[in-house]
Amino acid sequence: MAPLPMWLEYDFGSISAIWTAFNNLSSHSNQQFAFTCATGNCTWPPHASLAVCSACNDISTHLVKSTGHAENSEDTTFPPGYMSGPDGDNAYTKFELPTMNMIISNLDNRGSQVEFTCQSTTQPGSTLSFQNSRALIVSFAMMRVNTNTPRSSGATALECALSFCTNICRSTVNEGVLNEEVLGSYSIRNLDSYSAFPGLNSLNQSKALDKVSNYTLDFHDLGDFRRTDLQLQIPVNDNVTALISNNDLSFNISDAAITTLAAISMDKFARRPPPL
Repeated sequence: MAPLPMWLEYDFGSISAIWTAFNNLSSHSNQQFAFTCATGNCTWPPHASLAVCSACNDISTHLVKSTGHAENSEDTTFPPGYMSGPDGDNAYTKFELPTMNMIISNLDNRGSQVEFTCQSTTQPGSTLSFQNSRALIVSFAMMRVNTNTPRSSGATALECALSFCTNICRSTVNEGVLNEEVLGSYSIRNLDSYSAFPGLNSLNQSKALDKVSNYTLDFHDLGDFRRTDLQLQIPVNDNVTALISNNDLSFNISDAAITTLAAISMDKFARRPPPL
């Protein structure tokens, strides 16, 4: 199956939502939904909504620690301000996440110390704790070393992700203030959605590509074709689902919106080179 070249314009609604959150003029109050409640105290039936959900997992157990001694030679580069120990002792401590190719290596208590490193991906298969995600937007892996401890022993690693999801919410107004409570959150992808447009490639071919690529939503580095909307579903048999209309059990996300969010996450925050 030969992927077709594809050019998409940014979805400006998605861009606006992202930059609004960083705007100094933004506040919790001016980002609330508009509502009408004459008495100042109102309750509405639960409703379903499309959302972007976040999650973080501690991946410190995957860290591998090693120690050693760096040799003094003409090819060795040491950090600014570094002074060799007695007898040229250049002891170092290294922490790494091997499967993610992330490393922090410091000379023990000498010279400049690296404390933090981070990398991002839109590919579920390149994560440690989000490989089963079917609606991943972007994941960030972070390593931190406490350089104030002997041999930088206080190392930790964290992996956080943003993904498309659906929420069932209950909205209430108390004394004129809107409150929203999330009753249930789901990220269930219709695997027949986000497939090739009819006439470009067969459904079976695009589904095979999805499976091989761990159901990524970002084909920037893989090559792709125009796709139908991604559909997320809310389970019919969930206890919370009984509270809402059956007409609200699925939500569609356009190919342009998906590509925009993936591109901004990687291009603006992770410095992936263009084009979109």
